[in-house]
Amino acid sequence: MASKLAGSVGRKGKNAPDDVKTVQTLLNGFASKLKTAKLKPDGAPSPKLEQLIGTFQSEICGFKPDFRIDPGKGTIKKLMGGPAKAESEHKAAVKKVKKDLLSRIYHRNY
Repeated sequence: MASKLAGSVGRKGKNAPDDVKTVQTLLNGFASKLKTAKLKPDGAPSPKLEQLIGTFQSEICGFKPDFRIDPGKGTIKKLMGGPAKAESEHKAAVKKVKKDLLSRIYHRNY
């Protein structure tokens, strides 16, 4: 598996077989978190791959999906970090939001 993408994968992407296989393999690491079946890492683009990219972008990355992964951008960085890092970042973000809300509530009341 390549360590980074040479071109885009997904909707309107270049979809080179090696890049597609890399993305399929990386997405399989998130299959249980996304509550989906693993993809066959065959290097072939498919509607199921595009849909899973979109689900990953919305649920894990937290942004509006474009169903495409571009080299060096946020989606591939999050994918390459793996599920443990994504979970850790999510927990830290939730903790920060809670802290900010409690601070606002405290300052409003006093």
